[in-house]
Amino acid sequence: MVADCMKRFFLLVVIFSITCWAVPKPMETVEKYNIVLVHGAYQADKGI
Repeated sequence: MVADCMKRFFLLVVIFSITCWAVPKPMETVEKYNIVLVHGAYQADKGI
């Protein structure tokens, strides 16, 4: 009885962990980054 209850609890913890990990998390705003410089699509003399 106790082992069956522990198996069920462990299964619920595993499912809860997978669900929390799989839920998409919000991205940071794009305005914080200079996308042109990050992707290298800027003038050659303006890069790093």
